[in-house]
Amino acid sequence: MFEHFFHSHNKISVSELAALLNMPEKDGVGFIDVRRGDEWNNAHIGGFAHIPLSGLPLHTKELAAYKKIYFICRSGGRSEKACDIMQGVGYENSYTVTGGIIAWAEKELPLVY
Repeated sequence: MFEHFFHSHNKISVSELAALLNMPEKDGVGFIDVRRGDEWNNAHIGGFAHIPLSGLPLHTKELAAYKKIYFICRSGGRSEKACDIMQGVGYENSYTVTGGIIAWAEKELPLVY
């Protein structure tokens, strides 16, 4: 009844993401950090590109060329919104990283400072 109000997003854990980032073959896969610039400059995951959520609508066409896109933010809220934006243009292969950069750091996974 309310399905159209709630989007179901593909999710990936930080442990699964770490394993994926360590795989040699990542052609056609996008890794996008949607946090603000100051957050990105403070620390980010190597291999991720930075497109703040506020600017994401300007990049949907180029992002749709990826086979899959993994979005990360601080805790998961903005990456969920990024998936919403991509779903809004008909792209279904976007993933949100559960727990965001906070969960990544809690697992003591590598960051770029």
